[in-house]
Parts: sequence; C-alpha cells; structure tokens
Amino acid sequence: MTTILSYGGGVNSTALLLEWLRRGNSMDALIFADPGSERPETYDYIEQYIKPFCKEQDIIFHTVRYITKDGVAEDIYSGYFKNNSLPAVQQRSCTQKWKIAPIEKLIKDKYKDSQQLIGIDYGEKHRAKIIYDPKTGEKMYLYPEKSYPLVDWKITREECKTIIEAHGWPVPIKSGCYFCPFQKRTQWKGLYDDHPSLYAKAEEMELNARKFPKYMLMMTNPKRLDWFRRGLETQTTLDSYTDSEEAASIPCMCYDG
Repeated sequence: MTTILSYGGGVNSTALLLEWLRRGNSMDALIFADPGSERPETYDYIEQYIKPFCKEQDIIFHTVRYITKDGVAEDIYSGYFKNNSLPAVQQRSCTQKWKIAPIEKLIKDKYKDSQQLIGIDYGEKHRAKIIYDPKTGEKMYLYPEKSYPLVDWKITREECKTIIEAHGWPVPIKSGCYFCPFQKRTQWKGLYDDHPSLYAKAEEMELNARKFPKYMLMMTNPKRLDWFRRGLETQTTLDSYTDSEEAASIPCMCYDG
C-alpha cells in the first residue's frame, strides 16, 4: 500500500512528516494542495526545507491546484473575487474545493491503493472522525483509507513544535490563506505589518463582495478591514477591541498549526 502525506504547510503536517520517518516508517509521496493564497513565508518554507528533504528521502513531492472546467488553475482569491463573494465561516466550502478535492483527484488517478496521512494533532482529535465498533468498542476512523498518526501517538501541537526544532528546523508559521476569515485580529495586524500589499488585496476582496457590508472577513469588531486598517494607522484598534472567546475557539477546516 502506498503511503501519502497530505501536507498543509504548517506545524502539524511538518512534524508528522519528520516523526513518521523517525519512527522507521516509509513514505512514498507528499501532496501539497496549493490554494494560491498562502502567506509568502509558507511557500518559502516549502522551497527551503520540505522539497529538499523530500528529495533526500526519495519522497515524491506533488503540488496540486484546483482546475476549472476550462482547464485553468484557479486560486481561491480569484475564484471569490470574480463571483463577488467572500469565504465564510458558516460554509467552509473553500477547503473542500481548493484543497481536499484536488488531493483526492490525484490519489484517485495515481494512488488508488493508498493510505493518506492527515496532520491533525491530539488537541484537535475531534476532527479526526473517530468512531467505535458497536460490538467490540474498538476505536477506528470513519474513513479507513485516512489515518491520523499524531492523534494515535497523542502528540499535541506544542509537541509538534518540539519535534521540528529537534530536527534543527525553524517552526513554520501557521498556514492558511492570508484573507482567511478564521484569523484573529492579531493575525490581521501581522498581515498588515508584514505584507501590506496582501492586506490591501484582502480589503479589496471584501469591498468587492456584493453582500458587503452585511458579510465581512473579520469575525470580531471592528470587522471591516478598512476600518481596522485605519485603527492600526492611528494605533487604536487593538486597544479598543478584544477577540471574542467564540472566535478564538473555532478552527479552520484547513488549519495546520
């Protein structure tokens, strides 16, 4: 059976890659679903650490993209922008369309008999879709072709960081689209500080949405990105608002550390 890692570009899947091999297991391929909108640091990390490592370990590195009916690779930003819409926490359809579906297509076309490793850590084991045999009580996963080694090994996110550091690598940033609505305000501030051009694109996406300002990208006040930017420029925003507990506890479906 072929073993494939579904690589998300963040802490969890990076730790899983290293720990899986450290424990003497083999890995045949790694698949990175590129939504076309990760932060530059994530792409740099993949080029500097992950691709060279896969080459050294003789692991095939695949990058997959969402392909439209016209045969064009489309990024998430362009998809939402042309439809005058925004990603929403209520639907979470972007993960399925731009990440899960391209990975599953490649597996179906190239790796039919395979085991897919998913980097969900023990702290989020509820996302691993664990079920129990009604007769024996034995733990199993809803989709037997997918496995969650970090959950099985009871490895938390903090322990994932330790694994990466022990290998001599820096810990990658939390992966995710730069306009993801699941971001906390501190992450939006980081985007504005480190990548103002990307913040401007996110702001443009929001203003372009046909249902704006009824629907916006930020989950907490002041919600509107243009208002938040003005608050940052006057250095009042972070002092005026705090992230709600609800917003801080909702994980993105494609969250990877």
